[in-house]
Amino acid sequence: MIDCGLFEGLKSQDWYINGELEPDAPWNGKSVLTQWLNEVEKDGITQLKCCVPLVDRADEWCPSPKVFSRLDRALAHVRNHLGHKPFVCEGLPNCKQEVWYVRELLTHLLAKILLSFTSTARFPSAEYLHAHWLGPKYLLCEGW
Repeated sequence: MIDCGLFEGLKSQDWYINGELEPDAPWNGKSVLTQWLNEVEKDGITQLKCCVPLVDRADEWCPSPKVFSRLDRALAHVRNHLGHKPFVCEGLPNCKQEVWYVRELLTHLLAKILLSFTSTARFPSAEYLHAHWLGPKYLLCEGW
């Protein structure tokens, strides 16, 4: 059984308090958060499933049905349980956006940098902005 107190105890670690990336575990050379991931077979492929204990019910685990084929995505999911966002935007003035994994930070930076141009168009997500920027419509934006 996974120790719920051990999981909650991570919040008292220096790396957590300082908002740093979690250290590697000595037993596998990967993030210490991997101890809350189980390998499962799905469609003949080994994937990762979250087994974080619920804080108020130590005999129950993460109810998410998701399985992850990539370790970085599975670790981001576990960080979400902890509320740990080790990646901080420092590339833009006055921005300290915190995120769970690197790709999210890159998407954030791309959106902020592209929006800093004088285009008057607004978009509901970075994907729409990216499509606008790459498509033929970008030639119609003011400031290009």
